Amino acid sequence: SSGINAEYGLVNPKNTLTKHLAFPLVACMLINANYGVLQVTVTPYLHDVFDKTLSYGGMVLSLVSVGMAMGSLLAGYLLQRKLMSPYIQMALGGFLVAVGLFVTFPPASLKILYDNSPIIAFPGVFVAGLGDPMMTIATLRALYELQLQRSGMLTPKSTTLITGVWLMGYSAFYYSGSAIAGILTDYLQYHEIALILAGVCLISVFDSLAMRFFSKNKVLDEETVPLISGH
Repeated sequence: SSGINAEYGLVNPKNTLTKHLAFPLVACMLINANYGVLQVTVTPYLHDVFDKTLSYGGMVLSLVSVGMAMGSLLAGYLLQRKLMSPYIQMALGGFLVAVGLFVTFPPASLKILYDNSPIIAFPGVFVAGLGDPMMTIATLRALYELQLQRSGMLTPKSTTLITGVWLMGYSAFYYSGSAIAGILTDYLQYHEIALILAGVCLISVFDSLAMRFFSKNKVLDEETVPLISGH
């Protein structure tokens, strides 16, 4: 990959292109795989557990879109105003998705949380939808900052390459989450799936905090690269 690194301004003897992108991309991919699973499992979950119609499930899922829209605006505002490090925002987004999954699919032993009513799914999917764009948008910003820290430059070519790889990972894992959901629901109960996915989210949280710890705190100049505030 040295030729690619040189052409796109990613030259650094200690940090290859793969190392530049690995941690943030892994975090982003894990979150989006979770989102794909959430989209597929909510409706059958409400039907199987609470005997609700498909239209009810569609109404619940609409809150995911509302949460994502609000999360996108909030993520862009926080990054533009520099009110929160992108790494901290990534960790916060992953934590919100984990909480949303656990609330949406609570184990039967915690009936006190929802009194055997599907109403708890509404805030659950909203919180999960809110956390998803906070994670993914901050991931792209973190990738730009990592490139700037490692090589001291952020060229148009390197920006294009990073954005392209980010979009590829985002899309691939979002759609693969649907396939993962189909496999998991054949063998596991819904709350077990939620616990696994929440654990994956927490891995993303620790991943993001680790990047923040090793970051050199060199931030982007807004005139150098435009802020991506949506996905």
